[in-house]
Amino acid sequence: MEDDKDIRDQVLSTEQMIEGNSEWYERTKDFWIKSPATVSGMLGALPHVAPPDEKDSLNYLKGMYRHRATPMTGTIALDIGAGIGRVTEKVLLKCFTKVDIHDQNQNFLNKAWGRLSSYVKSGRLRNKFASPLQDFTPPEKEYDLIWIQWVIGYLPSMDLIRCLNRMKAALKPGKGVIVIKENCARDEEIIDNDDNYIIRSVENWTKIFNKSELHVVSARRDESLPKSIMPVYFFLLSPNDDSVDDDESEIPMKEMKKSKAKMQELKMRKEKSQTKKERKRKYDDDEKCEDEIEEDEEDEENEEEEEEEEVKVGQKKDK
Repeated sequence: MEDDKDIRDQVLSTEQMIEGNSEWYERTKDFWIKSPATVSGMLGALPHVAPPDEKDSLNYLKGMYRHRATPMTGTIALDIGAGIGRVTEKVLLKCFTKVDIHDQNQNFLNKAWGRLSSYVKSGRLRNKFASPLQDFTPPEKEYDLIWIQWVIGYLPSMDLIRCLNRMKAALKPGKGVIVIKENCARDEEIIDNDDNYIIRSVENWTKIFNKSELHVVSARRDESLPKSIMPVYFFLLSPNDDSVDDDESEIPMKEMKKSKAKMQELKMRKEKSQTKKERKRKYDDDEKCEDEIEEDEEDEENEEEEEEEEVKVGQKKDK
């Protein structure tokens, strides 16, 4: 993996100015201290976004694990930036046996714990971690899935890469994956000065994921959300691990391998198509050559016939 200097050379200039700025995270912290612990507060006064967001996120996960009944037995998820537990309740607890939640705001976590008390009592909602994301280290090798939604934009590139490396270490070996659901800029990155939120393009998000040695299995837009808001994308990320056994891997890992196999198949088809075109070109050239040979032979036959005629005419004159 490249060192910090090599990575820093590739991040945008605006983020270079952020690095090392101790006041950067204070504005984010103050913004959320002032935000109400409600669905509207969690969504920036856009509560109407919640239903379509939750529905498409649930469909997304059920599509990933389509061969398994939900909630899946023995599975554990971690909700990063969980807030009051909106996605925890409406999405993750419907798919996973147990869920841990994280947020930097203790008040939000307490609200989630109270709202979802029945899940706490049953043991399905296990742990709550109150910590700034840039400092948070989850338990290692613990989770089938880590869900990160509308929160990693608070981290400049360097801190984000370090954060993703810690998240990667928290995945169950061979089958754990990360899903990031995030705003994406249409062109250049945007920084929201109200809370110091960085909105990157799909291309720049992908570059950062690759720097973290995470494979982007898929990326797709959530088309169910209002067109008036910033485009929102799902990114399915998996560690680069070629040692995974197909028989032991989970559905997302199999999908990744299927994706690689599909790309290989398309490559082979393309090569085969090119070979066919070359053969056809050669065949056409051969046919053209044969036609020319036939024409030459016909010309030779005609010349021979003309010479024979001339000989016959000469013989007649001699007589």
